[in-house]
Amino acid sequence: MRINYHSRTRTTFFWKFRRAQRDQIIAELGRQWDAGIASGLATEGNEAFSRVRARLDAKLSGHRPA
Repeated sequence: MRINYHSRTRTTFFWKFRRAQRDQIIAELGRQWDAGIASGLATEGNEAFSRVRARLDAKLSGHRPA
């Protein structure tokens, strides 16, 4: 069986491209992780949604939240 040179080149390119993509994604995940750690302590979900809801209600009614 004869292997086409161009086919092998495309396959090599594909795997190099995938590896580069994977490295970029891992780096981005690390940046996101660091940003999350730097943002402070976690907030209870219901508390966070209440704040968001209050801001949206205030925005829709034309007032700023207290």
